[in-house]
Amino acid sequence: MRRRDFLKKAGRAAAGAGMGLLVLPQWARGAPPSDQVVVGIVGVKNIGNSHIGWFLRHKDCRIDAICDVDSKIRSDKLKRVHKAYKNTACKEYGDFRKVLERKDIDVVTYGTPDHWHGLIACHAFQAGKDVYGEKPMTWCYAEARAMLDLCTKHKRVFQLGCQRHANEAMRRSAELVKAGVLGKIHTIRCWNGCRAPVWNDPDSAPPPHVDYDMWLGPAPKKPFNIRRFHYHFRFFWDYSAGDYVNWWCHVNDLPQWAVGFTPPLKVTGRGEEIGKGIADAMKFIDVDVDYKDFKYHWTTSRPRLEGVNTKGACCIFEGTKGTMAAGFGSRHIHIDGKELSDIPDVPKTLPGSGNWQGEFLKAVKTRGTTSANIQYSYDMSVAMFLGRIAMQLGGKEGRTLTWDPQKHECTGDPEATARLSRNMRKPWKLPV
Repeated sequence: MRRRDFLKKAGRAAAGAGMGLLVLPQWARGAPPSDQVVVGIVGVKNIGNSHIGWFLRHKDCRIDAICDVDSKIRSDKLKRVHKAYKNTACKEYGDFRKVLERKDIDVVTYGTPDHWHGLIACHAFQAGKDVYGEKPMTWCYAEARAMLDLCTKHKRVFQLGCQRHANEAMRRSAELVKAGVLGKIHTIRCWNGCRAPVWNDPDSAPPPHVDYDMWLGPAPKKPFNIRRFHYHFRFFWDYSAGDYVNWWCHVNDLPQWAVGFTPPLKVTGRGEEIGKGIADAMKFIDVDVDYKDFKYHWTTSRPRLEGVNTKGACCIFEGTKGTMAAGFGSRHIHIDGKELSDIPDVPKTLPGSGNWQGEFLKAVKTRGTTSANIQYSYDMSVAMFLGRIAMQLGGKEGRTLTWDPQKHECTGDPEATARLSRNMRKPWKLPV
């Protein structure tokens, strides 16, 4: 029997026996314990620290486990939770598997480096936990597929951490495209800048408060370097793929919402690695995708198109009736030579999230679905994985991969197919 079910029945029994109201601890003032979602958070340095703040604000849940391989960070964040709840019920762990062993934990969230996402999620699904996972979905295609299969098999709730989905401006942009104001969409262009840091810091011994072997986990054994650690991990192939994967889901969430990504037919990737210093992710990357109904293009620099005056990360929809350049807070529509920011005649039809973590918690309690559920996240991520592989194999000249979604392989290209997965360092292996 799950802990929440037990407490519900125990509470009813106590009331029926005339025992009166149960005395609730301080952290339960917002909701009785039987109605609270119990949360464990893995990786609490950067975005994981934001997870703590987000879920502390929700009175229908409580954080009961903090996990991190850095004992200093772990201890500091544990104190934050204790202070917020005015008790010391929350426990700390250095190994996420200890969190999964707890039967009273309902939800696991993670803010770890990318190379850990798939393993933590898959093990959590197998342990019967719902998952709020940070983007990107995971490190490689095979892990994303395993996440989809296991989440579906175990009937778990999943929400990807693309928090900008709750942005009202983005919701309205998706609504306008769905309403057909641009006509039939034939081309989508997305872009975001790509940082290429040049570091030459020497290797060193890991800090004594860091379990570095656990931090590496399935990644290759490499000497500790401060630039590989914490936030900077994303500029190393072993753990991530630079700003490309850091921003892919944020930018592509809009076209996924507005038109939906079917399995890609062909993916071409071209680019260049940093080439200096110890960081080895890409200096730039451009990806072209053939979908069934439209062409898609990702570039590191902004396309030079008439009427495009939106700065920063952005998405352009080109249709038979007009175009729209949409960022996270602005929108420029061009129809019949006129520039518009909105079309008031188009009614509001798409439900807004407004509260990304609240939506997730509601789905956990109702066993419903979320806006960025596991299938949504998978569909949005397939071309991202293939684009990276094509760029790594093709360099500046590029390489084109033909995708077979039934066989889960790049047709006629065993070298590319081999990169859909990775060899994990023992004893780690992907659950199936």
